[in-house]
Amino acid sequence: DAQESRGLGDVYKRQEYDHRPAGHINVYPDSAWGAFGGRGYPEIMDFGVLEKYRRLGIGTVLMNVAEKIAAEYADMAIRF
Repeated sequence: DAQESRGLGDVYKRQEYDHRPAGHINVYPDSAWGAFGGRGYPEIMDFGVLEKYRRLGIGTVLMNVAEKIAAEYADMAIRF
């Protein structure tokens, strides 16, 4: 299960495992901070998976969501 919310400048996604919060990611589609601030580049501001839920693919799911969010807002996709 997952919950997503879009705020004034960010997109927050919480991932659940067995109906319990297991991880989260916070993406700013047009970050105002850092070296690329104000240039239209998405930035992950916060990302975490609780230790007992690691190695279950939750972080991968969250990073895939972040990539989709970034693709919605960015002119080109950046691959890692």
